[in-house]
Amino acid sequence: MQSNFVFLQNDFPVLYQIGIIAEKYLYTDSNVCLIKLGMFGETVVNIMLQLDKISAPQTGI
Repeated sequence: MQSNFVFLQNDFPVLYQIGIIAEKYLYTDSNVCLIKLGMFGETVVNIMLQLDKISAPQTGI
């Protein structure tokens, strides 16, 4: 079965790898799957900030 994230493989390999791991654990360890999907979302936001040349918000201020 082909991954749902294969379209990301060339342009966003980091997202592709995280997505593959999330799919791998979908039925065997749902907690790991959710953690990886959270990482996926965070990575998407970070990539968007980089592409739009926006600095990430400072924490701890």
